[in-house]
Parts: sequence; C-alpha cells; structure tokens
Amino acid sequence: MSKPLIYLTFANDPDAHLELLKEESKRLYNALEEPKRKEYIEVEREESAELDEIFDFFTRNKDKVEIFHYGGHAKTDIRDRPIALTSLQI
Repeated sequence: MSKPLIYLTFANDPDAHLELLKEESKRLYNALEEPKRKEYIEVEREESAELDEIFDFFTRNKDKVEIFHYGGHAKTDIRDRPIALTSLQI
C-alpha cells in the first residue's frame, strides 16, 4: 500500500518578496518530519514552484497526492488552465 503524499509548493516574487515564505516552508516541512521518518507519509517540497511544474507533478502523482499546499505569489491565473485542471480530476 502506498503512503499518502503531501505536496508542499511555494513561489516568491523578487519584486514583491514575501518575507516569511521561506519560514513557512521550513516550519511545515519540519512539522511533517516525524511522520515522514516513521514512513507514515511521503513529503515533496518545491520552494520555487512554476505552474507547469505543479501540473507535471500532479500528472505523475495524481493517485497519490492527499494534501496540496501552495504558498506565495502566482504569475498565471489558474483559471487560464481549465483543461489541465479538469483532466487531473482532483
């Protein structure tokens, strides 16, 4: 049986930098360290997420991702990608 996958993503904009985003990433990842160490869960973290990378990750792992967290800025309006969203069947 596969372990649930938690996918943590973050994106910061150098022109509108979110000062606490790195800290958020670190705290979330550290909070999940023990269940990960005990092999109850898998955790993937991307600190410089681009929209295409996120969609590629979901395409490869759509049956495993139980929790998705996104923190930060978005350069692209997610509504511009309705076909990709519906094909993921989240």
